[in-house]
Amino acid sequence: MARHRRGGRQSLLFGVAGVLLGLLAGVGIVTLGTRGGEPAAANRDPAMAGCATTSAVRVVGPEVVRELVADRAAALCLTVDFVAAGGRRGVRASQDADLWVSDSRVWRYARAQDPGAGTSVASSPVVGVMAPDAAGELAPTGTLRWSRLLEADRSARLAFVDPAGTATGLMSAWPLLQAQRAVATKRLQALALTARALATPAFVGEDAVSTPDPGMLVFTGEYLAAASDTATVLRGETSEAYLDFPAYNVATAHETRVLVDSLIRQLASPSASPARAAARLREPDGTARFDTTGLGVAPPRLPLPGRTSSIKLYGLSASGSTPGRILALVDRSGSMAATQPDGTRVFDVVRSTALIAMSTLYDHSSVGVWLCSHDDGHRGHRELVPVTSLGTGRQDIVDAVGSIDVASDPRTDLNRAVLDGYRSLQQTYDPASAQSIIVFTDGSPDRGRLDLATLIHRLKAAQDPDKPIRIIGVAFGADARIAALRAMSDTVGGKSTRVNDPVQLLSVVITVIGETAAAGGGTVA
Repeated sequence: MARHRRGGRQSLLFGVAGVLLGLLAGVGIVTLGTRGGEPAAANRDPAMAGCATTSAVRVVGPEVVRELVADRAAALCLTVDFVAAGGRRGVRASQDADLWVSDSRVWRYARAQDPGAGTSVASSPVVGVMAPDAAGELAPTGTLRWSRLLEADRSARLAFVDPAGTATGLMSAWPLLQAQRAVATKRLQALALTARALATPAFVGEDAVSTPDPGMLVFTGEYLAAASDTATVLRGETSEAYLDFPAYNVATAHETRVLVDSLIRQLASPSASPARAAARLREPDGTARFDTTGLGVAPPRLPLPGRTSSIKLYGLSASGSTPGRILALVDRSGSMAATQPDGTRVFDVVRSTALIAMSTLYDHSSVGVWLCSHDDGHRGHRELVPVTSLGTGRQDIVDAVGSIDVASDPRTDLNRAVLDGYRSLQQTYDPASAQSIIVFTDGSPDRGRLDLATLIHRLKAAQDPDKPIRIIGVAFGADARIAALRAMSDTVGGKSTRVNDPVQLLSVVITVIGETAAAGGGTVA
């Protein structure tokens, strides 16, 4: 029987797929005829010496579950074509798999096809690791107080092991967001302040878990952590997030789905406990069947986030968000000089908001800035900064944005600038990134030659499903008019809203980044 191939493009990336075989389901042991009739005697694995015939399945999962999968597959007379890929990498690789074992259910929402609820086959708390002296300063009680990590003067930089390949970055953000929600007093405040706490993270290798830099708090799965003279393991004071290692049956052929269901039951069963313990993974319910000396006492587990919260975590954490290419259109027409009730100019708030965004977005994003007013040319815009990587040009972008001011002419050609910006991003489209236009304006009527109806018509005509570009409209001030911005966002996708302060704007940006990541608008290498 020929194996049905899926995701041809992913197949090129992740190697030769294993062959699938016909199914004869029995009780206890599943005995299957192999493709081409290869006898099990040809298999070199002693654990399968008693199998009359074997079948093969393609499994995608993080490296830590490789032996667990192999152990339980052998009990079912299965050979495994195992692709080591966790986190967002696993999301991509799972498109060409029969069984997908993720490290966290939060990745379920980043997959184009919903794989279902999944079955937890192991678990591992997310813990912090620090140099002993630094741990004593940050956590004198030996436990992490999440609200302390949200303070601007904390003594440690947050670091994550392989954030694109694990969910530790996402799940580390979860208790921080929960702690911030408990004290936030304004709409969207918790999301923005949590983003500030997670700004400019360090990405480190596994060796940093055993010998962390004195200035870093390294978050990782407990299965990698061990207390020593050079490393102290810290847990949450009242609660902690955890990785739940869900297994998803993503096979398409009926016979193979039955086979994978049997394997998932084996992986989640008590018979898999020795293999879990050997990998230093806990039982699905959190019970540890391995030596936890030096790991501290596990506090209660935080409930896992649902879809809405998971998408916010994508936007909060560099491990979840996709690389972004963002074109910021800043309206600097004369109407932006209007004074708000608190005495500040609308434009001053816009500029401060843009600066906060430029300072908080991750290094893997790129940003360009256009100025929009009638003074800036007959086409309504002037390029202040070309689309530039924040990893190399962040300070130049911040300096340039900090230097701009309101133009003398009260008119704006914002509609023309939006259309030109949309076409510009299309021409330079990067399929590995999420493309967005952010429009900063007070919402005053556009007095240029391109009216809104014509703009909407041309945006519809320019759309390319293979090159999605979102428009994020941000209208400032109590009297801001946002109907035009919402029409633009509704046409091509995105979000438009009225905000009164930079904190709200940052929350909008984070949410859109998360939604774009969930929609598959780009990948993390």
